[in-house]
Amino acid sequence: MKVLVTGATGFIGRYVVNALLEEGHAVSALVRKTSKVDFLKAQGVQLVYGDIADAGSLGAIRGPFDAVIHSAGYVGNDWERLYQTNVLGTENICALALKLGVGRLV
Repeated sequence: MKVLVTGATGFIGRYVVNALLEEGHAVSALVRKTSKVDFLKAQGVQLVYGDIADAGSLGAIRGPFDAVIHSAGYVGNDWERLYQTNVLGTENICALALKLGVGRLV
């Protein structure tokens, strides 16, 4: 299965990526240009650049993907960033999944 993972550089996302790779899935990671991605590259993960809080940055993403696993999020106390990332970012990922015709969104 071809899977796009958001938050792949985070605590939970790293484990999600590892589990998917162990099961033999083709994994792509949605990452920001400022993210530390060496460990993902070393695992053979395809990198897709964008920011979930910026819908415009997601416009160039092309599938096909069978599934999107959305594990990106912000946990700090900056309320504006919390809303931008966790609410609008999730809406942007849902819209992307619909646009790409993804069958599964977790």
